[in-house]
Amino acid sequence: GELANDMGAPRVAIQIKIDRVCGALHGHGHVPRGGKVYVHMCIVDTRQKLKHAVVTAPHTDKTVISTALRILTKRLDDGTEVWDSVQGADVFNTRAIFEGDEEVDEDDDEAGGEKMVSVAPPEPDQELEYAELDYNDGCMFTNVPARGEVAIVFKVYQEEHNTQMASGDQRPGPGDVLIAWATLRPFDKRPAGLKGPSNKTLQSSAIAEQGLKLKAGVFEIDLLAPPIDEWTPQGQAWSEQRKAADMLTIDGLVSHVPGSATILNHPLPVMSIKVEGFEKEGPSLLGKLRANANKLVAGAMLKNILAKKVDTIWNFRDSEAWIPCGDPPVARDLFAADDGFDIYIDAARYLPDNVTLSAVQCFLTSKDMKPYGNTFKEIDLRSQSVMSPMYLGRKEFRRDPAREWDPTLTLLFKIVATEFDMARAPAERSQTLSLCNVGFAVLHVFVDPFTKQQPTSNTLREYSLNEGAFQLSVHRKGLKPKEAMSNQALLDELRRFCTTLLVRLVKAPRTVDGLTTQSSKDYMLGREDAVEKAGLLVRPKPYKQGRYSSDSYSTPLPIEEFLYPSRLLKDKLPLTCAAALVDARGGSRLSP
Repeated sequence: GELANDMGAPRVAIQIKIDRVCGALHGHGHVPRGGKVYVHMCIVDTRQKLKHAVVTAPHTDKTVISTALRILTKRLDDGTEVWDSVQGADVFNTRAIFEGDEEVDEDDDEAGGEKMVSVAPPEPDQELEYAELDYNDGCMFTNVPARGEVAIVFKVYQEEHNTQMASGDQRPGPGDVLIAWATLRPFDKRPAGLKGPSNKTLQSSAIAEQGLKLKAGVFEIDLLAPPIDEWTPQGQAWSEQRKAADMLTIDGLVSHVPGSATILNHPLPVMSIKVEGFEKEGPSLLGKLRANANKLVAGAMLKNILAKKVDTIWNFRDSEAWIPCGDPPVARDLFAADDGFDIYIDAARYLPDNVTLSAVQCFLTSKDMKPYGNTFKEIDLRSQSVMSPMYLGRKEFRRDPAREWDPTLTLLFKIVATEFDMARAPAERSQTLSLCNVGFAVLHVFVDPFTKQQPTSNTLREYSLNEGAFQLSVHRKGLKPKEAMSNQALLDELRRFCTTLLVRLVKAPRTVDGLTTQSSKDYMLGREDAVEKAGLLVRPKPYKQGRYSSDSYSTPLPIEEFLYPSRLLKDKLPLTCAAALVDARGGSRLSP
């Protein structure tokens, strides 16, 4: 059929690995019983609504099974024909297949022979409601157009009659049943003036020239009810299917395609995949010489490097104003009644110019504003900049015997600070400090493991801790009167441009026997080493190394994209440290 036009976009290589598919893969109306399951992939253009012509090749990681691309080669051994496999074709596993022209290694003898197809399915009559199939299958698409409209379509099929796919066939059979599907757009818009390509390869530069960045990493994708609607964004399709299920009071997903009522029941199937880039162009002779020279230099300088100070939160200078980072994976372990968690308030970034000394107040409340605890932490006097202060706050939350955990719990953060009176002359500003509210931020404590959203009902009994590191946008105003507390409560409030808060949620460790949740109160006061060894103190890392989830919590607005480069430039100028400011004001005049 007709193929999509790449519109002159550069062609790049993308490697895809399917780690696993889990959830209910049968027990639905359209797939009542189990069987052999496989995954089919293709590349489409969502704007043109056509497929792209791409070339497939084996994954470069030799431990990844490229099932539909396995090549058998023939050689003679003492006059006997012997067939050898390329990249482990004899490994049997559940398989993934890939649509596209085939590309083989030119060094293979008689390449282009039979392809190995490997299958390790559940038994046809196995009555399991929940399954987890480990794939470790993958491939490389070698000429994908670097366009924001490009999407990878994943289709999970069950084979008809459990028959093995014919040699060389890469398309689903006419009797195979489509269980579920999903899409992933591999390219994201790259904010102007922010973090550039992670390396200086030709491929990453080609992607950056299009104003894009490759979404490399591991993704947990919710599979959707068929039929396929690959032109609609994944998130929008999921929302429409969930809305259709709610209208029918069904705990699952219902197809949003007109004329279809296909239902996926709980537990909903989920696919885990890994996306990687690949630089096709090999290094030149000069590049190889430079690489070898760099290795020698690195080895010679290793002793000196180790002798010098390493990057810490105190001496680290940012090279990026804002770093995109995906959401942390939802914890597989449910949060038990006797579990606990710790909240770490690490730092703030780019407070307003008139701010001097600051502090953070944190409140833990339920949806209906029932308090569960609070904490307060002022700026750490070792902070090298009062504009991007370190707080190093930590607060334990443990089980209250008088009440159960509320799954709607939300953390509300309030940043307060003393500020200069900017209306006065510069020489008089230091004498006119006043207290002000910088802004507010929210973070949900728990997530529904099925919807991956904050629970909205306090009667939910199965939920997980929203564990991870987060970069939160700071809003100028807090909650309105009688407004319900949630992670959506501040979305209608104006942001404090470029100001964010770095926090972490960490699940409290248990004792060796797993019977008791530990607390720092169990250790002698001042034994910080013992508390850290027990996992009750997790120290922060510099911003670039901390991997603070930001994509869903603080993605820059257009005005922030414009302002961030100037914020980063200001960071390179001489900064006012907290200790110097306290000393100038006189420590006795400040609250402890």
